[in-house]
Amino acid sequence: MAYWIARSLRSRGFKVVVAGRIDTQVFDGSGIEVFRLRKPFRTKNSSDIRLLLLLLRLRFRYGEKIVFYSLLINNVKVFRWLRPALKWKCVSFLHGNETLRLFHKKKGTLRKNLRACQHVFANSRYIMKIVEDLGEFNNISIVPPGIPVERFLNHPTTVHGNPDIASKGKTILMLSRLVRRKGHLTVIKAVASIRSRHPDIRLVIAGSGPYRTTIEDMIRQEGTEDMVELPGFVSENDKLDLYASCDIYCMPSEIDEKNFEVEGFGITFIEASAMGKIVIGTDTGGIPDAIERDRSGFLVRPGDHAQLADLLDRIFTDPVSFQPIRNYARQRALSNFSWDKQINRIIEKLMAS
Repeated sequence: MAYWIARSLRSRGFKVVVAGRIDTQVFDGSGIEVFRLRKPFRTKNSSDIRLLLLLLRLRFRYGEKIVFYSLLINNVKVFRWLRPALKWKCVSFLHGNETLRLFHKKKGTLRKNLRACQHVFANSRYIMKIVEDLGEFNNISIVPPGIPVERFLNHPTTVHGNPDIASKGKTILMLSRLVRRKGHLTVIKAVASIRSRHPDIRLVIAGSGPYRTTIEDMIRQEGTEDMVELPGFVSENDKLDLYASCDIYCMPSEIDEKNFEVEGFGITFIEASAMGKIVIGTDTGGIPDAIERDRSGFLVRPGDHAQLADLLDRIFTDPVSFQPIRNYARQRALSNFSWDKQINRIIEKLMAS
């Protein structure tokens, strides 16, 4: 997200400096200056000190005419301490987990951080609702993340000729970090329950993370070793081929309240839609902003593998009848979620505030 915002702002004539754990080659020739950091900022005192020193360093080098963009609202706490000395404005974004965690554990900090910003952008109505429960704010609006539309327009929506990634039948894709809330077990159970009607069904669970062992155990328990593939981490270069190789993209996420984890939006639904795929999510978090119910995709109950199995069965039994949904979803993704459109909305709000 920071990459696309930086690139879009630079193309509009802004001077852009990006500080983070960044592959500097990504920005070669872009005119964007990079401060490469070796460690991420965590919610620890040492990180606060490091961020404080970084902001002072940037202030010394670039002066007062700065808008400090914070990818996470957590980091605004340090900005608040330095605001009188920095004489900067601050813009921040609300994504999901970090907002939910602060809301439940440090409401006062979240409220102060929000009020310290010139403007705050929430990525969905769900996240906006969390903020509204803290009080009235006139500096917050909803702007979802975007996609590089040109890449999706220029990429084939189906893959032929490559036996490693080409569709081998009725293919369902999940692409995410392997963590509990993504709903992998629900999809495995759903696939297992309809294999007799669709013996050529295939489930690809791409990504890496701490939940892989649990997923592998469930695959063995359900006897679906021959149907499920776990290719591991997928690079940005390979991601579009993976989308092209599937028929359905499915991520029935759940809210993990104990660990303050939620799907703040779900950009992979937009990416899969942009490739003309049927997308299936749940009516939780910000997913209903990414999927228009029964128009650009489907929303099922979290954890309900029987409902999901019934939907998958209907789609695979009569795929032609779902073509209007594929067409609408692709048009919506490409028209409404380009980075250019989102950056225009961001700049418009900043100029008005």
